[in-house]
Amino acid sequence: MGIRGGTRFLLFVSGYCHHARNKCSQIWSISLPGSRTDTLGIRSIDTWIYQENKVNSALRITTVILLSAFALSSGSAIPPNRPQSDQSVQVIEVTAKKYEYSPSPVHVKLGAPVELRFTSLDKTHGFKINLYPDGADAKGEPGLVFSSKEDCFKLERGTPTVVQFIPHTPGTYSFHCCNRCGLGHGGMKGQLVVEP
Repeated sequence: MGIRGGTRFLLFVSGYCHHARNKCSQIWSISLPGSRTDTLGIRSIDTWIYQENKVNSALRITTVILLSAFALSSGSAIPPNRPQSDQSVQVIEVTAKKYEYSPSPVHVKLGAPVELRFTSLDKTHGFKINLYPDGADAKGEPGLVFSSKEDCFKLERGTPTVVQFIPHTPGTYSFHCCNRCGLGHGGMKGQLVVEP
């Protein structure tokens, strides 16, 4: 498309710009021999083109940021070190009452996240479990990795308490009440069995 201005032509070209690596517009000036060249108009058009490319770049960056935020918020980003089969959480309801836990022993699968949901039926009790299997050295990586740093979970009457962990080592783990609950407190024990 040409625009005639005296003996000078301006040619508007829309296409791929190699220097900007994107689609942009360019203005070419063609002067006929013997005519006077006025570059003032070209400079203002070049400025417009430069600003248009800056806006396009800003839109691209904004789009990438928004798409990334959407992908993260939708939960589509799964940590690469966790196998797909381990995504289901084992939820186990456990009750605590005068000097016993039920069920006991509690059976869980190796490597799958575990959520123990405790409910105390009569008074305040506690839950404390060994991090290493019974009979194993308490050195190196623990067999149970908890989401909380607590080592004694308080189990209030009527208030559910959730304990989350991932079992990394198979074996039997002993647990007991860690909150003084009466004469039979010392006998309030249970076991967790991690099966391969």
